[in-house]
Amino acid sequence: MVRLQVFILRFTMKNTGNIHITERLLDYSPDLICCIDRQGRFIKVNEASKAVLGYESAEMEGQPYLKFVAPEDRESTIQIARKIMYGHKIQGFVNHYVRRCGKLSSMVWSAAWSNEEDMMLCIARTNPEASPIITTYEVHKALAAHGSDVVALLDEAGNLTHIAGSITNILGYVPEQLTGTNIRYLLHSEDAPTLSHIWQKLSQEEIPKPVALRLRAVDGTWRRLEVTINRQVQDSAGKGFTLTLRHLSESGLSHRQLEENEQKYRALFYNNPDVIFFEDRDSNITEANEAFSKAFDLPVSEAIGKPAADFLPADMAAVNKQSFLEALRGSTLRFDLELRSDKKRCVFDTIKFPVTVAGQVAGIQTIAKDITPIVRSFETIERQAGKLNTILNSITDAFFALDHEWRFTYANSVFLQQEGYSKSELLGKSIWEIYPKVKSSLFYEKAAEAFASGEAAQFEESFDSGVTYRFSIYPSAEGLSVYYTDITGQMKTQQELRKLSLVASHTTNGVIIADKKRRIEWVNEGFTRMTGYTLAEAVGKRRPELLQADEAGAKAYKEAVSKMKYGKPVSLELLNYKKNGEELWLSVQINPILDEQGKIQQFITIQTDITERVKSAKELEKLSLVAKGIDNSVVITDAEGRTEWVNEGFTRNTGYTLAEMLGKNPGALLSGPDTNKATIRKISQNLKKGVPFTAELLNYKKSGEKFWVSMDITPFFDEQGCLTKYISIQRDITYRKEAEEKQLKMTRDLYQHNKDLQQFTYIVSHNLRAPVANALGLAHLLTKADRTSEAFDATLSHLKKSVLQMDTVLKDVNTILSVRSRKDVLEKEEVKFTDVFGQVYAHLQEPLVKCGGEVQLDVDNDLTLYTNKAYLYSIFHDLLSNAIKYRSQERLLLVKVSAFVATGGGTVIQFSDNGMGFDTEKAGDNVFGLYKRFHIHTKGRGLGLFLVKTSVEALGGTIEVESQVDVGTNFMIYLP
Repeated sequence: MVRLQVFILRFTMKNTGNIHITERLLDYSPDLICCIDRQGRFIKVNEASKAVLGYESAEMEGQPYLKFVAPEDRESTIQIARKIMYGHKIQGFVNHYVRRCGKLSSMVWSAAWSNEEDMMLCIARTNPEASPIITTYEVHKALAAHGSDVVALLDEAGNLTHIAGSITNILGYVPEQLTGTNIRYLLHSEDAPTLSHIWQKLSQEEIPKPVALRLRAVDGTWRRLEVTINRQVQDSAGKGFTLTLRHLSESGLSHRQLEENEQKYRALFYNNPDVIFFEDRDSNITEANEAFSKAFDLPVSEAIGKPAADFLPADMAAVNKQSFLEALRGSTLRFDLELRSDKKRCVFDTIKFPVTVAGQVAGIQTIAKDITPIVRSFETIERQAGKLNTILNSITDAFFALDHEWRFTYANSVFLQQEGYSKSELLGKSIWEIYPKVKSSLFYEKAAEAFASGEAAQFEESFDSGVTYRFSIYPSAEGLSVYYTDITGQMKTQQELRKLSLVASHTTNGVIIADKKRRIEWVNEGFTRMTGYTLAEAVGKRRPELLQADEAGAKAYKEAVSKMKYGKPVSLELLNYKKNGEELWLSVQINPILDEQGKIQQFITIQTDITERVKSAKELEKLSLVAKGIDNSVVITDAEGRTEWVNEGFTRNTGYTLAEMLGKNPGALLSGPDTNKATIRKISQNLKKGVPFTAELLNYKKSGEKFWVSMDITPFFDEQGCLTKYISIQRDITYRKEAEEKQLKMTRDLYQHNKDLQQFTYIVSHNLRAPVANALGLAHLLTKADRTSEAFDATLSHLKKSVLQMDTVLKDVNTILSVRSRKDVLEKEEVKFTDVFGQVYAHLQEPLVKCGGEVQLDVDNDLTLYTNKAYLYSIFHDLLSNAIKYRSQERLLLVKVSAFVATGGGTVIQFSDNGMGFDTEKAGDNVFGLYKRFHIHTKGRGLGLFLVKTSVEALGGTIEVESQVDVGTNFMIYLP
């Protein structure tokens, strides 16, 4: 019963669609059923709390459970609660609760922790002194009333409490053998759902019909009997039920077929060499074969009715229990079951799967195949693999192995440490999953060749990370064995030598090689072109002697020399002079070359002509003086769009300083969510073209404040026509844009007000004028008619209809005005789509059922919208009620509702039906018009679709419709 009620409780938590039915079942339970969260608070308590403790469920929900526990039992209760939270399931825990009247009530608890709901699921009942459920007088009265067909009486749990002697004639037992036994012990596992169904009907005070069930006889065979459980008996001790059994009279052929099938099943089950046993929903063994008896070394009769955990080691019992619980939920589990004794150790490949009858899990069947020889072979292989692993981990190269599917099968410690993976993260995964870029590498080509040819390969490869490896690949029947070594250092040395050789012979920069005393040994042609000095003129001299540095340059070079003496590289910019006396600004990089002992052997100097850059910097400095004096923002970027300089006006307007902007793209830093993407793309295109242009853009200040700017961007080119920089002058036009926006809003509002006036004029002229004129005329007639005449009554009736028409029109006007007036002040919140639609569905369920309609909802259960809940409800309600009203009489109504998040944001809702439909082209712009109807034979005012469109637009959305006569209608709604 405890397990059943826990299942009901879980069903209540998960199946919100039937929650009202399930909650009623829980509330009718005489046991206290509750949920407790991690903080120890009651989350849900059923109505049995009133009978058990005297409290209403609302008084306990939200309160700490310790508040109701007797002080002397609190510590033990806390300890039990901790065990439950750590995964222990508790049954039979006894403590005392304080009732509302102040008295203590002894409670017996069963509880377990649910990871899915993150809470404790508990059931408790009072612990009265033992007393018979049914009095002896009631027993004899019931047995006497039903004669020899009555076998026994059952208590509410299904236990046999009183047994008649006729049980011997039917099943062969004497009454003493079964007294206190649960009826499920005698029941065939496949018939368990049928018994559960009977029990459910009894709990609902219904009288179940007799059913055919298979019960185990004393000789172990199954007897198919007609079983009736009913006729409640009642006394002060509780309720009971009568169990009536009769032999079934079946045709001889059917009976023989049944016996043959059962004999086949018994032969397959009992003679199977694999261990097979069946557990009921309470984890008790109901059937087991001879292989089970041999494996566990005990007779099958001793196992029947007991949990499998009683015959397993503690660790295996825990595994079996966990697998059992998973199988109850519908899963098939596979695990290794190990049995150990002093004499032997056996390992079984075990499968545990649910046996489903009539859509319900009746029990769990377990099949265990003895794989002890295989396991022993694997253990031998593992020992050998361990030795090999030790060898592979002792080598200094990184090593890994791949199978033919390119999956990692091994990696040594050097590889794992070098790559930063653990074995669990790597083994079994494809190398392309871990290193996707390797598939376009030389490694892939060589490895694929080794797979195909079966020949080993050795090669070197460099990767984007800058690392170079030397690989050795050896193919085998199992896959590939790969050794590799990091040779980056060696390659860098070789590359540096190649680069130096390349620079020395081809670079346009000047290269100087000097000895340890800084005397020139060699210069390249670039040096000659740059300075005018030849190699012959330079050899033996020091650099300053040739290039005649000014006083500032001489001082800087002297400071650099002091660093060079300690073997440190030096970078500096100097003003030098060419052989002909022209000024020459140089960027100088001096690198010392050290021997193995770290002593300086030579100096290599690379110098770059930066004369033009220095001149440009000076020009830029002059320009900055001009830019500093204006209020507009000035931004100078390089050809790649990186900021080189901003003026103080830019800092005042945006909040960003020059230091914060240097090297950054202004557009990327100043743009935000509302910046127009199309304008950004247009600016990017113009920048690539290298043409002057003007643009207006919404930007964001450092503070997050929005502001509009008008930008004039001009490109600058060098003498060779290459783009060097951009200069952007920006003006703040926020005030002008705000004025334009206000004017645009005013125009939209005037247009809407004019449209509303036209609609109200239509209402007054077409819908209100006629009933008012009728009412006036009828009122005039009433003043002249005889009040006792039939004409007076008829006129009065017509007057009432006219007034009701006026009232309907006025209500429509009030509804429209209500939507219009609240459009700009709607309160929005996070709304769950399925919750709102579920409320509409529940409200319209009765007319849907009457017409046989069906609603198919294809929406993610977690989909939410930030909107007004009342308006969303109104939209769903009007669309679904219209679908019901205008359904086709030729077919059953089918409504399909789907929703998804749009790529650019917002939610798209599709609402379609297979109703009568209408001609969309013929309807034209009148589809959502006021008082526009397309089905004159169906009652309506033509207001529904108008209100749907008005509500959608009030939420900032749009709605479209497509419809065909006698096919159906489809609405597409977009909500931001």
